[in-house]
Amino acid sequence: GIMTQIPWKILHQWGMEKKLNTIDENNTIVGTFFLEQDGHDKARMEINKLIDQSNFYLIGWREVPVDDSVLGPMAKDAQPKIFQLVIKGKNIPEDRIEAMGYILRKKIQIHLNATFGEQATSVVSFSSKTIVYKGMLKSDALESFYKDLSNPDYETLFSIYHRRFSTNTMPRWSLAQPMKILGHNGEINTYLGNLNWEESRENSYESVKLGKEIKDILPIIDTSGSDSYALD
Repeated sequence: GIMTQIPWKILHQWGMEKKLNTIDENNTIVGTFFLEQDGHDKARMEINKLIDQSNFYLIGWREVPVDDSVLGPMAKDAQPKIFQLVIKGKNIPEDRIEAMGYILRKKIQIHLNATFGEQATSVVSFSSKTIVYKGMLKSDALESFYKDLSNPDYETLFSIYHRRFSTNTMPRWSLAQPMKILGHNGEINTYLGNLNWEESRENSYESVKLGKEIKDILPIIDTSGSDSYALD
């Protein structure tokens, strides 16, 4: 997979095609989701409800254009529906947008896990700055699968490219690297110890940036994936 800056030109074009309000890059978050082929409409409805209860409002859902002819049989059988969610903050200061987005992203993943099961849906990325394109793909098939990556309007000042799969779990689309905000080689030997320490401390968590809502995003670590998946 690959992490880059958000390709705003492509999103502006999508917004114009869908006759949406002009997408303002300030205080706007783009979230990428892997959803089940059957039931993705229900998952998006549940996410929309959480957005309505948050400090954001919905701009729209973009189905990411792909060419699944490059997938192998195993990857195609497990292929998710891939969507990008575009939301706008309601008078959120610029230096708070990532923190507020993190709170919403955690609430969404916790709710989806409880409603549809831990492996049914996955938040691939959720940020006002970066975006991730990844999958159960050979490295040379990434650009062919994601049509955005061969679009000449895709512009970014950096990229983090990673082609490692988790070695101690069964391959899944969601476990491809990068993981939300970083590319990471795994092998955290103190993983279980870290989980236990965090769980024991959750009742005493305090945060100036997250405020009282820190209680709404527990458990703080998602244990449904690998060590890299949990490193957040």
